[in-house]
Amino acid sequence: MAAMRLVAIVILAVALVLAYLWWRPETEAGPGEVAKRIEKPRESGAPGTAGANLPATRALPAALPTGIQDSRAPASAVLLPPLNTKVRDVITQLRADAERGVPQAACRLGGELTRCWQATQRLAIRQKMAAQIETVGPTTEQGKALSNAVNTQFSSTLNDAALCEGVTDDDTRDAWRFLLSGAMAGSKAAMAQFAVNPPLSTEDVIGSLDGWNAYREYAPGFLRRSIEAGNVRALYMGYFSAVTGLGPGGQAFGARDPYQALVYAQALLPLADLQTVSQIQAQIPKLQAYVPDRAQEAAREGEALRAKYFAGAEQTNVSAKLGVPRPEDCAQ
Repeated sequence: MAAMRLVAIVILAVALVLAYLWWRPETEAGPGEVAKRIEKPRESGAPGTAGANLPATRALPAALPTGIQDSRAPASAVLLPPLNTKVRDVITQLRADAERGVPQAACRLGGELTRCWQATQRLAIRQKMAAQIETVGPTTEQGKALSNAVNTQFSSTLNDAALCEGVTDDDTRDAWRFLLSGAMAGSKAAMAQFAVNPPLSTEDVIGSLDGWNAYREYAPGFLRRSIEAGNVRALYMGYFSAVTGLGPGGQAFGARDPYQALVYAQALLPLADLQTVSQIQAQIPKLQAYVPDRAQEAAREGEALRAKYFAGAEQTNVSAKLGVPRPEDCAQ
């Protein structure tokens, strides 16, 4: 029994770590903490119009961040490599087109490098847990059970690491730049990934300062565009940010807005996985308490938002896959 309890604890710990790496806001303010971070709501935009309160899309700057090609000029499409191609080969094939601002190329390369960036972080966590198994004894009953649990949790990490063989830290350091370039050129997939979970360090914020500055500047607009494109992950990010005022890694994203959070919550209920829906339902009464006179209005606006942008959308497991890159979406 003690061994089983230890295995359960390790599995839970690993799951929390992966949630942090896949989408860091989830651990910055979990379901039980969300309501504590809500302040008095700001004034919302005109009621009754689906999406009226979404953040405005910013215009492109006169000068782009260092390393970003000006993609305002039209760029021709390119032939993308097959999915699950070695990322080293993707770099070779797409880097030139990505650097000149071809949206599909920049999105695909940025997404693949983001996958490698995340895999590196998760492998470091796996190594630490493997060291802990050594202290228990890998050949003991407990050690074998813990090893199986960790290997199960990190199976996708090992697959990603194999695809990322030969990719360097210098390569992954440019992941956010390619995503931003693709997003500026109109790639919806790049917009969503950059807004929901950019490949930027929360431990070395100074070293990632250019990226975080770009995130604060453009992510709200990218989030709006992604929601309007029917992206459920972006919708959940909008909900979380409206509740907490936070984005990935605990970065400030904007003012907290319980009314807008209620709008997004109502739109999300049929679209998210059961675990996420349960968390949202637990928060709705707390959000309604901040805007009691507008709760029904928010519900109607949420229904209208879903009908306008998410008609026919499939249910999305945002609780486990929110921040995972989707390079396959870059061809669109």
